[in-house]
Amino acid sequence: MDVVDVFEHRGQFFKVLHETKRSQTAVMTIAPGADAGPEERHEADQIIYVVEGEAAVRIGEKEHHAGAGSLVTIAAGARHHVRNSGRAPRGAYRLVVGLNASSQRGLRTPKGSGGQRTNRECRIGNRTTGL
Repeated sequence: MDVVDVFEHRGQFFKVLHETKRSQTAVMTIAPGADAGPEERHEADQIIYVVEGEAAVRIGEKEHHAGAGSLVTIAAGARHHVRNSGRAPRGAYRLVVGLNASSQRGLRTPKGSGGQRTNRECRIGNRTTGL
């Protein structure tokens, strides 16, 4: 696999960067006020790193704020939803890593992604705020 500059894909709604039998790495740009699609739950873990912008991440019934530099780990089976809670014109720019996705059942195609798949689940951590 090659080294990828995630900023080359800024502005694209969803782009798969790398994919193996057990993992997937992708980037997603969410416009201000928009979201990543309907609430989801999946069979594999997912890690979201917010590169720039702000995101509201709802895991179960609790909503968390995740700004640039935040790392969100979503456990397999957890209900979750992500939206851009910021006002920046670029929107929330996320690096999404799906883990243990050995079964394609854990992957989905987000609306507007041009047929690319993604994997989503949730628990949250933030290196700056300790969320």
